[in-house]
Amino acid sequence: MKNFRFTKPRGTQNVALVVEDTTDARRFTKVYSSDELYPLNADRYYTDLPNLFVDVLDVAEGEGPEMEEASATSKVLTAPSITLRTLTRRAQRSAADGSGNAQRFADAKDLWNKMESHILSAVVKPDDKPITDVRKSKNWRKSQPFADVAADPQAWFVTDVFSRSNQQKNPIDAYRGLSAVFDALLEGLDDLAAADLLTMKTGICENLSFPTYAQISRALNDSNMLVFHNDTQLAEWIRAETHKKEYLYSGTPVIVHLPQGKPSIPGDSAERKDLDLESGATVTVSNLANRLAPKGKAR
Repeated sequence: MKNFRFTKPRGTQNVALVVEDTTDARRFTKVYSSDELYPLNADRYYTDLPNLFVDVLDVAEGEGPEMEEASATSKVLTAPSITLRTLTRRAQRSAADGSGNAQRFADAKDLWNKMESHILSAVVKPDDKPITDVRKSKNWRKSQPFADVAADPQAWFVTDVFSRSNQQKNPIDAYRGLSAVFDALLEGLDDLAAADLLTMKTGICENLSFPTYAQISRALNDSNMLVFHNDTQLAEWIRAETHKKEYLYSGTPVIVHLPQGKPSIPGDSAERKDLDLESGATVTVSNLANRLAPKGKAR
């Protein structure tokens, strides 16, 4: 997985794309001139012309242009930051500036929405299999195959399943989507304590750079975090585990974390008023399963 951001070297109109490889923290850069900051016609792929926005889509898909590895003292890394949202707005202004460039920059209209739609199609995976093999040699700190995959913003993230001293009485936590994760973690924190979380959230909202599952597990402080991509998956898992009576019992409490108001993360879905629960409410796991996927009803 590669996270990306942008900087603007002082005294120039250039913008640098900074990409960090999350597996080894190495950082790479590519600098774009002002002529390369706006969408180009389709022949870009045939003429191999550099273009920031096309390259960002490639990076988001795990590919990307040839880049130079940056040293820790690189001026590009320390230059003032700029966001993808700001860059798309600049492109929109250029498309409507009344000059002869309007036709060339026609794709700039609604550019942010187009890029958001493209990137979200790669991270929102409601039909993917749940991630439940997260113990021993496959936890999120060690050799978990999905560790460096961008987190599905609509998934359920379930924590504290295996670390409780009393499996019947101690609660587990279930977070519906990344909006609920950030809402719960940021609540009550001062600005200094919340700095890293806010940086991560800004990366999503302003750069469409989604954190990995490993990063979310670290934020939730559970290397055995479970991931369910839809309601039915979580309900079926609860029913299977309560039948085994190893980690869950029908009366095991679960603290349900929901977005507080309209979801704040791109790709997260609407408020879950259908569950008839307030964020932070505690119910039994069996009650939650019945709310998510009532028996005998497709959901």
